[in-house]
Amino acid sequence: MEPFFNLSKHEFISKTEHPNIILLDVRNPDEFQEGHLENAILVPFENPDFISMMSDFDSSANYLVYCRSGNRGAKACLMMRSMGFHGEISHLDQGYEGLKS
Repeated sequence: MEPFFNLSKHEFISKTEHPNIILLDVRNPDEFQEGHLENAILVPFENPDFISMMSDFDSSANYLVYCRSGNRGAKACLMMRSMGFHGEISHLDQGYEGLKS
């Protein structure tokens, strides 16, 4: 099983329309306030309670994860997989900033 899938902005946006997807924004609260995708849930990766926060989520669900540039999002995906998340995990390659280009 792949740890996660890197998606282009077009692939990622098309998947946000699926009803059984959980959209996670792993940026910090200030970045989230500056703008975020509709229906995104903020779970800051750099928060010391990230693992605890993620333990409240369904480990069998399918997730779309994004951050600002792609770095924290990729790390969050790997962390989720190591925590036992076994649904599909996809990551926005180039992050939220990549959506603007």
